Amino acid sequence: LGLAVASFQGLFRNPLADPYLMGSAAGAAFAVTLLASLLGGLAPAFAQQAIFQSLPLSATLFGFLGALSATFLTLVLAGGAARTGELVLAGVVVGSVLTGATTYLMMQDADRVRAVFAYTLGNLAFMGWPSVKAMVLFFLLALPPLLLLGRVLNALQLGEEVARSMGLPLEGLKLLLLLAASLLVAAAVAQAGIIGFVGLITPHLLRRFLGEDYRLLLPASALGGAALLALADLLARTLTRPAELPVGVMTTLLGGPFFLYLMWRRRGRA
Repeated sequence: LGLAVASFQGLFRNPLADPYLMGSAAGAAFAVTLLASLLGGLAPAFAQQAIFQSLPLSATLFGFLGALSATFLTLVLAGGAARTGELVLAGVVVGSVLTGATTYLMMQDADRVRAVFAYTLGNLAFMGWPSVKAMVLFFLLALPPLLLLGRVLNALQLGEEVARSMGLPLEGLKLLLLLAASLLVAAAVAQAGIIGFVGLITPHLLRRFLGEDYRLLLPASALGGAALLALADLLARTLTRPAELPVGVMTTLLGGPFFLYLMWRRRGRA
């Protein structure tokens, strides 16, 4: 998630570009839930096990299509990537509609109501070794192109016209960036549900130490996102002991105020 969001922010030149806010995470969750529903794989007790452990690759591929479709829909509704306020608003609308559709699919059986909320909030209790192996596979597929495109993201920060003047085939490279980042989002959502704000916080904190060079920021965001999630999981397991909060709740509690701070700072600059 940290790597995916750093790529989104560089691609759209928007510090608020986050899968949680742009609807792509909700799109992935809806597609994965639809697949499991069609296959009859939603056992009432799935909250205590890896939901899609028996079909991790298919779940991620379905989630990839859902995340990509939701991102494109958000961009269309916002009128382009450059319109920051509209982008976030459109993403919230798309995410809300898709989350509602996901809940509708799951509530066809009353026994599944509790489980759907645990899943949509994000929960590492779903994870098993098959899930980890699937995530490693997709991470290794997406990591090389994203790292190689660090220079392209650096060029995009100067504006598309400047990047084109360097002879870069921008349309193809931007599509490759979008595909790789969406694949990472889909892999995370398919196995752990919607965990918000991990990617939004991490790149912003790291920019204070590493600057704006995406050749450094991308791999650092991958490590930073993992560290932030581990910290959030530790807090989720200890603050309400013996109960355990879904880790997505904890990241939202951390990320919500951080998002408001970013909005306040941008408004102050304007």
